[in-house]
Amino acid sequence: MKRYAIYTILASTFLFTGCQKEDTIGNGYLQINVAEDTYTISKSVSVATAPYHIEIENSQGDTIERFADHTTMPSRLILPVGNYTVRAVSHAAEASTTGFDNPYYVGSEEVTVTPGVLRPVTIVCTLANVKMTVSYSQKIIDNFTSYSVTVTDEGGNSITFDENETRAAYFLPGRLSISLNLTNTNGSSYTLPAEITDAKAQEYYSLTFDVSDEGTGDDEGSSSFEITVDPSTNEHECIFKVPVYRSQPDIVWLDEGTPVSSGTELDAFETRPRALTLKALSDTSDVEESKKLTLQSLYLCLRSDYVQQTLGLSDSIDLMQADASTLQKLNEAGLDIVGLGETSREVTVDFNRFLQSSPVSTHRINVYALNSKNLESLSALTLKVRSNSELVTGSANPWAKFAYVSGTYNTDTKPAGLRFEYKEKTASGWTQVSESAMTFNGNSFEAKLTGLTPEVTYVYRVNTDDPSIEPATEVEFTTESAPEIPNLNFESWSQSGKTWFPNSDGANSYWATGNPGVTMSPLNKESNTQPVEGEGNAISGKAAHLISYSVPFVKYAAGNLFIGTFGKEDGSIDIMNPVGNVKFGRPYTGRPTRLTGYYKYRTKAIDTNGSKVPEGTANDVCHIYIRLWDAEGNELAYGEMTDNRTMDNFEPFTIELKYRDLTTPAATVTIVATTSKWGDVFAGGVGSELWVDEFQLDFE
Repeated sequence: MKRYAIYTILASTFLFTGCQKEDTIGNGYLQINVAEDTYTISKSVSVATAPYHIEIENSQGDTIERFADHTTMPSRLILPVGNYTVRAVSHAAEASTTGFDNPYYVGSEEVTVTPGVLRPVTIVCTLANVKMTVSYSQKIIDNFTSYSVTVTDEGGNSITFDENETRAAYFLPGRLSISLNLTNTNGSSYTLPAEITDAKAQEYYSLTFDVSDEGTGDDEGSSSFEITVDPSTNEHECIFKVPVYRSQPDIVWLDEGTPVSSGTELDAFETRPRALTLKALSDTSDVEESKKLTLQSLYLCLRSDYVQQTLGLSDSIDLMQADASTLQKLNEAGLDIVGLGETSREVTVDFNRFLQSSPVSTHRINVYALNSKNLESLSALTLKVRSNSELVTGSANPWAKFAYVSGTYNTDTKPAGLRFEYKEKTASGWTQVSESAMTFNGNSFEAKLTGLTPEVTYVYRVNTDDPSIEPATEVEFTTESAPEIPNLNFESWSQSGKTWFPNSDGANSYWATGNPGVTMSPLNKESNTQPVEGEGNAISGKAAHLISYSVPFVKYAAGNLFIGTFGKEDGSIDIMNPVGNVKFGRPYTGRPTRLTGYYKYRTKAIDTNGSKVPEGTANDVCHIYIRLWDAEGNELAYGEMTDNRTMDNFEPFTIELKYRDLTTPAATVTIVATTSKWGDVFAGGVGSELWVDEFQLDFE
């Protein structure tokens, strides 16, 4: 059944007719009403009367009017003739939040404004949340000393319904995770999970928790979750029946024999590790030992760079199912495990040897235990193995003219004047990097040292203004080289017959072009990449001039210049597979940050293989890019620029390199310049021209 409560923001149409005359040729009028569809709200809940936020959007998608409160809007709205979308949003909440008695309503309506006409529009707002209430049967009340339900939606929003909670709560649509938290009369506490997989907006879930079997103290009973739907109200009645006497596993952390709460963060030092023990018990109920539950799964999730990268262990291991090889690896890592077996009720993991061998690291430990009645428990702990020193200088990641550095302070509070200091190894004075230039993550921090010289050895350390704290140990690093690329200014050229080479030795020795493929045809007498000089053709000395040709077989050959090779290994050219002649890249170990240079372009209309370029592209586009690969052939960095203008003069360009990885060395480089971005598919405009000159790599 639906009910609507309408809030009209106009006093009456009489007010409209009694107003002063206005231009009615290009304008019309809106009368906006807001209504709430109470479809999913039970009859005992009153209709919300909170104000609504109104937005009016034109046909171009622009918001032209906003009102924070529909009850205080003008009595009428004058709008230009046209089509509009009117939206209303309740102020009770936001769609991304949850809360008790906090529903979120939204609605919209399309409307056309015509000249001189008053157009009424009613926006029917519907619930955008899922509604939920929780109740407990008398058997739950009689058989459990405490009980509560926690519901979590897909957005991670959680609400707990305690024993006396009768209000309705509202959640995001989607998956709803339900946890029933119970404590038996015998003192045993456990959690039973359930799930609603696809809750939809406007649906109402009424959860009732009942007892399936009162038992006698050792009768475990069984649990069930049943949902029935009333289509007339969209109400989902959920009956969750639970056993009386069941016990979830117990996970206990002991630090030097003293219990530690889950979620605690513990510090250990290299020379003073903690005696940490984990105990997992399958059942803590007050029954005979022979009737206690057994452990079915005990997942140890131990995560840190040391564990995964150095020790090579998985970040999640089920100790109850682990094979002999895995258990041996855990033992070698310093984890002493006792009590494993098919009928295990208690397992102990001793971390003492592990902490003694661990370097400075942060270990995050999560434990999940599941017993033979599918009852579960979770627990977590963070272990920070810290250096004995109050200040620690980390490792350096040096590039050619800068370096990334890191450090840690092990004091209770951040020391005054905390900073990095660095210098050339043989220098006497230090250069300081202040705290304002450092990035912090807890008590760890990092910075970028700039203004360095390639192939020079430096030292750096962490220091403070506190004279009682010793400076950290100095760490040495050597900056990378900034290798030059041959003929980057395009001054050196050589010619063999009608084929030009952008190198001095008459071959594709570092730079290459498609010239050998173009000039092998008797119909083409000139290379389509060759040197030019003089005013208007070059910035200084010689420059490279690239032009697109029409050629046999492939119909189109873009002017091109690239670092790599053209042709097969024996020097021949495969005319049946022209793309296969091109191989990009030459050995290169530098890591530049940008490529700069000068270029001039004259575009032409695309007249060859136009179907291979993006739809709507009329003119050719030049393309200049640089790419680096690592030793495994994975792309390490890339940067590019394109242009489709016809230019009268040279212009400078800067291409910033974006690195996927800031630590891996480079092994191969290519730089490519071409008259057509689609030259690799033989598409573009015949006659498009590109001039390039004075390329340079920066390493700052």
